[in-house]
Amino acid sequence: MRDKFRGGFLGTFVGDAVGVPVEGFTHDQLSEILDAVSRLPKDSEARAETEALLGLISNPAVFPDDSAPYSDDTQMMIGVAESLVERGRFDGPDMASRFVENFQVWRGYGAGAFAVLSAIKDGMAWDEAGGLLFSGQGSFGNGGAMRVSPAGLWAHKDPFVLRHLAENQAKITHTHPLGIGGAALQAAAVAVACRNEPGRDFDPLSFLDEVERFAPGLPVPYQYALRDIREFLADVPATWDAQERLGSSIEAHESVPAALYAFLRLPHSFESAVTWAVRLGDDTDTVGAMTGAIAGAFHGYSAIPGKWLRALENGPKGRDYTVGLADKLWDRWRAQR
Repeated sequence: MRDKFRGGFLGTFVGDAVGVPVEGFTHDQLSEILDAVSRLPKDSEARAETEALLGLISNPAVFPDDSAPYSDDTQMMIGVAESLVERGRFDGPDMASRFVENFQVWRGYGAGAFAVLSAIKDGMAWDEAGGLLFSGQGSFGNGGAMRVSPAGLWAHKDPFVLRHLAENQAKITHTHPLGIGGAALQAAAVAVACRNEPGRDFDPLSFLDEVERFAPGLPVPYQYALRDIREFLADVPATWDAQERLGSSIEAHESVPAALYAFLRLPHSFESAVTWAVRLGDDTDTVGAMTGAIAGAFHGYSAIPGKWLRALENGPKGRDYTVGLADKLWDRWRAQR
């Protein structure tokens, strides 16, 4: 179980880092670029330079150690985990303050997150700042889902605690029902992944049934997406067709289901699931991070390719810190059982 906690954390980190350099490319653009690179001579300068720009999705074996950065996805996940480790429960003021303390604008935060965190820093209550966005409707982006893996791991045995944690941590920045629902669905997927073991008898439909039991009553767009996933598992579509139906954008209801399907489409390989998710294009770092969280919680840290792990940035809150933080959450969870 400690390996699974580590996997959920580092899976987020890895998926994020794989997706960062290619964020914004469409599926078609990314496929064309990667195919073109594969046709270049292996020892050519053009191939080496292009692979360096594309990062871990292209040729991770030659990527320098300790140099693949994470985005706001992993930085905010770290804040969720730090608060849970310290408080042992959801504490809105504490978690919000950690988001503010960790904030580094160059990590790729959106304008909405910048506005909310700035308001909290200036003294606004943690449960009011998210309501500033979109004329009080709140954001339905995937920011609440991208960072939720520690909550899914922490509450993998208790769907009521899971829902409370997932929804409330989302509300710090995302108060729209779709943003909150996306966090609940992603947390449920991580929790169910943590509860299950890899093996030949893995049943994607049974996994999906369990996810829906952990996250009942989701907004209608998620119900439609889960229905689509069931259809896809029965008759696997081309990548482009799946992307068209599920999406891979910054909107939670058009990215969280895609991450769940990426795992269920390729459940026997962490690397394959994350690679497929990133190749969907668009919001590649977040879809990669969410897929990595689910696949990491399922397969465990030990199943993440070493070539990807070695590449992760390793500064003050880098790879080693994140592994240690996962261990602290595991120890705190075990002590409170």
